[in-house]
Amino acid sequence: MSEQINLSNSHNPDWALFLPAMSSFFISGLGKQREGEQYFPDDRIPAGFNGDVECLNLLNSKKGLFTYKWALYSAGHANLDITVDDPSESIIRKREKGTFMLGDSGGFQIMK
Repeated sequence: MSEQINLSNSHNPDWALFLPAMSSFFISGLGKQREGEQYFPDDRIPAGFNGDVECLNLLNSKKGLFTYKWALYSAGHANLDITVDDPSESIIRKREKGTFMLGDSGGFQIMK
């Protein structure tokens, strides 16, 4: 695997903070794979990943190919019952300390 890139370190405090939106498909796939479910077929994982798609988790400063500690997650896609373990939300619920997740209201999804 190539050298890790920490995008958080390149943030200029004089600029607005960019919050990439975490898609439900992305977090669900990585979360399920992280929790032991074979979500991605082996032949779909690039050889350089050594079978570990956790390297795509930008909130994981130890394993991510690139890392960024700020993100946005929509309540319209979230499982709002936090008393139930949900492997598909593992990268959100069990994210590393020091990361920041802004939740938006999910108003667009509610309208649908």
